[in-house]
Amino acid sequence: MQQLANDVDDVTFPSKLIINNKEFQLTTKIVRKQDCGSIIGTLSEPHRRVLFYLYQNKGNVINKQLLKRVGWAGKAVTSASVLVAVCEIRRILGCKCIHTISNEGYLLNVDSRC
Repeated sequence: MQQLANDVDDVTFPSKLIINNKEFQLTTKIVRKQDCGSIIGTLSEPHRRVLFYLYQNKGNVINKQLLKRVGWAGKAVTSASVLVAVCEIRRILGCKCIHTISNEGYLLNVDSRC
């Protein structure tokens, strides 16, 4: 179910996600391998919020403006912040499950290979 822009302030996230054998926790920036627990990198809070929102809305195209509101609520940032967040998330994930949809936004497609 895709959130409306007005509902962003009320969004709640799960405490953790596992994607592509990587564990992301909402409360910590550390990203770990699921099987052994070793640290593979970090994601800032805004980047984690963007990832968790994309995950909750997987299969739906989410526009940059909405992702800005999710990641940086109440802060003045440019659309470039979303671009950087998606780039960092892609790097940490190590798979091509976030798709750029030209002139629309981003789509997370998690399948058995990711």
